[in-house]
Amino acid sequence: MQKNAIEAFGERVGLICVAVVFASLHIGWLSIIDLVFVFSIGLFYGFLTLKTGNIIGVSLSHGITNIVLFMIAPSLTLL
Repeated sequence: MQKNAIEAFGERVGLICVAVVFASLHIGWLSIIDLVFVFSIGLFYGFLTLKTGNIIGVSLSHGITNIVLFMIAPSLTLL
């Protein structure tokens, strides 16, 4: 999606568009702070992908973050 957005709109606008889509997928949390944070992370991940030409590092980072947030952190509150 990022490749197509950049081809259509240029680097800057393409990255912003993809980050907006990424953030919109998190709108279910109903938190403006979360949306701003996820938008920022989306821009960062997009920039890294653009500069490295590789999504492996970003994919691993996103996966590890989700594992920590949704599997590990909730169990820590039980301690």
